[in-house]
Amino acid sequence: MLSGLTQIALGAATGFPYALAVTDADRLRRAGIKAPQRIRQFHLDLIIMGSLVAMAGTAVPDMPRWVAAPLVVGGWTNALSFVPPALAPEAEQHPVYRSAVAASFATTAFAWVALAAVTRRRLRAASRRTA
Repeated sequence: MLSGLTQIALGAATGFPYALAVTDADRLRRAGIKAPQRIRQFHLDLIIMGSLVAMAGTAVPDMPRWVAAPLVVGGWTNALSFVPPALAPEAEQHPVYRSAVAASFATTAFAWVALAAVTRRRLRAASRRTA
């Protein structure tokens, strides 16, 4: 849950460069941001993924480490994947970048499916105990 809250905090802080991307994109370009629209994606993804990870930590206490670790890694790497193309849009075409993004998506998808499976198992076990 701490990781998710940290993502939300960083997402809130990236609201400042996002505001510049909307109001003064040239200033960001002078600072080295070649694709200011990617700042919006980074900002929103940090907040969304952070909120989901924090919620998951609250909704599923004592989450197994084999689920929590890829959930945290995927939450961060999905959001951070918007930074390289903000600095160098051509990065999106590089095979290393594409492989890293694919690995991030696979990690995140695995973690969410695993979390759903763990939760389902726990709910079924709890319903058997009360029956």
